[in-house]
Amino acid sequence: MGFGHRVYKNYDPRARIVKDTAHRVFEVTGPKPPLLDIALKLEEVARALIPTSSTGSSTRTWTSTLA
Repeated sequence: MGFGHRVYKNYDPRARIVKDTAHRVFEVTGPKPPLLDIALKLEEVARALIPTSSTGSSTRTWTSTLA
């Protein structure tokens, strides 16, 4: 089961709850797994890629908000 849905224009609220809960768990249990840092970076990069298309056009371009 994945998170995200086309009706969520910005961010799936369930994903935010899971992310916040995970951070709280790692504060109590100790160091977070190394793969979590990779997953968070992937999320940042993926969210920075924004598909853009003009109305009536079949062409889609991708722009990045990463510096």
